[in-house]
Amino acid sequence: MITVRPAPAQARACRDQGVEPQPITLRLVRVTLNGGDTEVLATTVLEEARLPARLFKALYHRRWGAEEGYKTAKLRAEMETLSGRTALAVRQDMQAKVLAMNLAAMLRAVAQVRFYAVVRDKTALATYVQQQNVRDPAYRYRQNEQYDLLVKELFDKLHHMANHVRICFARRGTKPRNDAFRTALKQAAVSFAQNFGFAHPATNEVISSTPPKCPGLQAVDY
Repeated sequence: MITVRPAPAQARACRDQGVEPQPITLRLVRVTLNGGDTEVLATTVLEEARLPARLFKALYHRRWGAEEGYKTAKLRAEMETLSGRTALAVRQDMQAKVLAMNLAAMLRAVAQVRFYAVVRDKTALATYVQQQNVRDPAYRYRQNEQYDLLVKELFDKLHHMANHVRICFARRGTKPRNDAFRTALKQAAVSFAQNFGFAHPATNEVISSTPPKCPGLQAVDY
C-alpha cells in the first residue's frame, strides 16, 4: 500500500475549484506477463478478497476500451466544455454531445470510414539500426526489419481494438511487403496473447494498392 498526496500545484487547483485535496491510498499489484516482463499496477480497491491479484492480468487489458471512450469524450467531443453553469444547461450540453458521439459511431459503422496512418518513426528506426551495429558487430540488417518495426509501432496496441481490420498500404515496386505486413501482424497477435493470457478474435485483411485506386495513399503509406 502507498499513499499519494497531491503536489502543491494540484492542491491549489483543487482549492480554486472548491475541492479540498485529499491523499489517495493505492494498492500496488505486481503482474508477471507471459513474456517474462513485470508490470506494477495500481488500484483503489484495497481489499484482496474483493479483487484478488490473480485477476489483474486479464482486467488490465479490458481498461483500453473505457480509456479510449474517455479520451473521445474529453478531447474530441470536449465534454467538459459547457455553454452554461445551470444544471439544465449542463444536462443539455452533455446529452447533446453524447447524442453526437452515438450518431458519429453509427455513421462510421454504415459508411465504413477509412483510416490513413502517417508513419513518423523512420528517422528513429534508422538510429536504432545504427545503435544495433554499435552494440553487436555481428548484427546484419534484415531486408524487412525496419518495415516490420514500423508495423509493430503502428498496430501492436491498436489493431486488436476492433473485431476486423482492413489495412491497405501503398505498393512499392515488387518487394514482398504484403507478406512482411501479415507476418508482423501475426507476431503482434502472438505477443498480445502472451501478455494478456488470451487470444483476441480480431481478423486482419491486408491488401496493397496504388494512389489512383486508393486516393488516401497519395499522402500516406497506410
